[in-house]
Amino acid sequence: MRFFARLAALFLLLTAGAAVAQTVAPPQRPFSQLVNLWTRQLDRIAYRTEQPDLLPAEIDALREQASDVRAAVAAAAQLARNDLVDTRKLLAPLQPSDTDKSTTAPPDTDAVKAERDRLTEQATISESRVKQCEVIIVRADQLLEKLVKLRSDVVLQTLLHRDPSPLSPKVWSSVGPQFVAAIESLSAAMAEWSRTGL
Repeated sequence: MRFFARLAALFLLLTAGAAVAQTVAPPQRPFSQLVNLWTRQLDRIAYRTEQPDLLPAEIDALREQASDVRAAVAAAAQLARNDLVDTRKLLAPLQPSDTDKSTTAPPDTDAVKAERDRLTEQATISESRVKQCEVIIVRADQLLEKLVKLRSDVVLQTLLHRDPSPLSPKVWSSVGPQFVAAIESLSAAMAEWSRTGL
């Protein structure tokens, strides 16, 4: 009996370990894929804003999508700025200074040069990411401004749209047939309901 208890305990321990091991954070997408995704989303929003039959609800949804893209890009830009600041802090002590050139300081070792080159490349990558994000943010802001203008135009058109006056004979002449059709469809629905129930 002890053997089975130990075997069950060992099995539970191994399955718990496997379950804990599976809670690894998902890998992040490469930055270039994120840029492509954001660009495609903004392209789709820009294409839809060019269509003539936009409804106010669609405009609001497009504004929300553009705002979401802008927020994601702003967060990525802030991360890239933080990486750039950290990289420059690490790079600063490795840069040769003017006082080192005037004195007879020993030349930098290959390891220092390699680390300086690696950090310089990393700083360049972070800086390019910041610039790419800034371009996408500007584009998102332009789309948001365009969507705000579209929304105000739609509201203005709705307010300025003029229907026939309720006192006009044309309106009252069309009420009769519409009223008869409504009564007929209501009576048909009531008859169906009385036969079949809810």
